[in-house]
Amino acid sequence: MTRLTSRLASAVLPFALLVPLAACGGESPSPVADAGSPSATPDPTGASSTGGSPTPSAGGSPSSSPTVATDGETASGIGTSDTAVPLYWAGSRGATFQDRLYREFRRTQGDPLTGAANLLTNGAPGRFTYRSLLPRRPVDSVVVRDGRIVMTVADPRWRSPGRLTPAQARLAVQQLVYTLQGVAQQRLPLELRIDGSDGPQPLLGLSTTDGIAAAPSGTTLSPVMITTPDEGARLDLRRIRITGTADAPEGTVRWRIADGGGETIKEGFVTTAGFGRQYPWSVDVDLSKNTVSPGDEVTVYAFLDDYSDEVKFPTDGRGITLR
Repeated sequence: MTRLTSRLASAVLPFALLVPLAACGGESPSPVADAGSPSATPDPTGASSTGGSPTPSAGGSPSSSPTVATDGETASGIGTSDTAVPLYWAGSRGATFQDRLYREFRRTQGDPLTGAANLLTNGAPGRFTYRSLLPRRPVDSVVVRDGRIVMTVADPRWRSPGRLTPAQARLAVQQLVYTLQGVAQQRLPLELRIDGSDGPQPLLGLSTTDGIAAAPSGTTLSPVMITTPDEGARLDLRRIRITGTADAPEGTVRWRIADGGGETIKEGFVTTAGFGRQYPWSVDVDLSKNTVSPGDEVTVYAFLDDYSDEVKFPTDGRGITLR
């Protein structure tokens, strides 16, 4: 996280309201893909024309595809090495606007499925505008078994939503579903097991008896997301590569780079390969002729136009340092 947090929080504007989510079942999420990385791994929230979602440029290569259990009991994750995993955090742009999910790649040691779940429940996002709606309770294990992603916990309080509203509980569960499907590289429903209990258990008040599927991406994910650069990255001011995904009206994504005071340094737009679902986008920006110097902290924004009244609103951002 950069030192821009307090200065930039007031500059971030709200985005469209969240449509109520489906707790289980429903349509499969729309394709989601990233651009700008030479190393790709499938993301079950969707596949790009090249067949997958890459890890971030700073994250290295992902481990191999998961081994799915076939005997009904044993199961495996993706491996046990240091692995880049996609994490989905809640984020909003104002107190009166409901959240959607934003993706961030992080690294975890050991089993990536269990590691990713614990990063969501007990870790912290890199971007200050993101947060987790999940309770801060440990997850014992996550495995792929019998066509489901099975999460096992010891604390029976996982059954209850606690102080979460119904909408927050649904989105919190979708944080797990999207994240674990992304790590497992399979669109499998999520089931909760509690030590000492028989059969699937409710998860934050939602039944997992039939498994909880990913809700439609159009009502769950942010309409535009930045994949790279990472929050806090140090980048050459002569070539800043910005990549992400967007479900953009007419396929247009606008970008802006702002200084510590929120003033625009440079801005422009890029066109995605299509619209009506999430498509990848990327742009390279040269700031060598602008009024910046190595060591300056800036923020990269990606946003869509509100075509109803021509109001621009940022919907994702990354704080970076120039070198």
